Amino acid sequence: MLGGGPSHMMWASMYNSEKPKIKRKADWRRVGAFFMPYWKQVALVLACILVGSVLGLLPPLFTKWIIDDAIPHHSERSVTLNVVGMIGSAVVAGMALALAGCGKAPPKAAASGPTP
Repeated sequence: MLGGGPSHMMWASMYNSEKPKIKRKADWRRVGAFFMPYWKQVALVLACILVGSVLGLLPPLFTKWIIDDAIPHHSERSVTLNVVGMIGSAVVAGMALALAGCGKAPPKAAASGPTP
C-alpha cells in the first residue's frame, strides 16, 4: 500500500508544480521572417478576423434598437430592418470566416495505385 493517505491517488501530486523556466526569449524577427512570403494571406486572415469581430458586435446593437426604439414606437418597419440587419451581419460574418479558410476542407489526396 502506498503511504500518505488517499493523496497517493492524485496524479497531480506525482508531477512538479513549478513552471518551467524560459531560458531565452523568442526572436520575433526570426519568427516574422517565416511569415514574410505569406504576408498577403496573413493580412487577409487578419482582416477577416477583424471583420468577423466587428460583425459580432452588431447583433446586440440590433437587439437594443428593437427593444428600446422599434417596439415602444410600434414600428414594424424598424423591427423588420433590425431583424434583416441581424441576419445580414450573420451571413457576412460567415462569408468572412469562409474566406479566411476556417471552413475550408483539406485538399483531397491523390489516389494511389495504377491508373487505368
